[in-house]
Amino acid sequence: TSVRLTFNQEVAYKYRDLTFINLYNPIIQAALIYFAKQRNENEKTFRFDVKKEDLGVEINKGLYFLSIYQIETSKVIFGTKKITNTLHPFLYDVKECRIIDNPELTSKFYGKAQIKGSYQRNDEFEEIDSDVITNMQFDLAEAVDDFRTQYTDELKLQADNSTLMITQQTQAYYKYRIDSMKVFIKNAEDRLDIARAINNEKEIRNAEGALRLHFSNLRNLEREMEDEIERVSKDHELEVRTNLLSINYINVK
Repeated sequence: TSVRLTFNQEVAYKYRDLTFINLYNPIIQAALIYFAKQRNENEKTFRFDVKKEDLGVEINKGLYFLSIYQIETSKVIFGTKKITNTLHPFLYDVKECRIIDNPELTSKFYGKAQIKGSYQRNDEFEEIDSDVITNMQFDLAEAVDDFRTQYTDELKLQADNSTLMITQQTQAYYKYRIDSMKVFIKNAEDRLDIARAINNEKEIRNAEGALRLHFSNLRNLEREMEDEIERVSKDHELEVRTNLLSINYINVK
């Protein structure tokens, strides 16, 4: 017995004899639950074999550890918390016992290895000297710490530049409004002078009322500007976390 099905809603609408399955279908939900139960959260080490010519980078044949870290950036901007995640690879040369300090090469290696690499069983690992593992752990910890520090500094610089730009825009916006209010005040003062000169009591009261209103609005604008600049200038509460997602043991042949 066979069942003709589709995951495309438009196709299912066109061909009514097909069974349409979406994300909420019980079959899909059961499959998701099954694979979630099978997943081992502690399994973060994988092995790949890849041909040197498939990598497209200048690198020697041999064994490498490719560590993939999740970089989580948390920022509180104007009271709103924003979290972004990116991936960053670190490549360790087992023979040379060192981190390869070439971000472009490492990035290309990472991309090609995911596409061109062939997965191998973990129980087929070659025995690696414990000193090599220890050195890799120290070098990797140092590289990750250096990257986090540099990345955080870059984000802080971006945040500072953004704060400066927004502050300047805020000042320009309120300066325009404050200058306009001062023009209203000058006009009201001129009206008051004329009203006093001709002893027009009604016009004097009107001009004095307008002046009180304009001066009140001016004070409110100046306070608003100070409050807004203070809000913009507050610390962005920037935080960067790193989390090891996987270590890939790669044999470049």
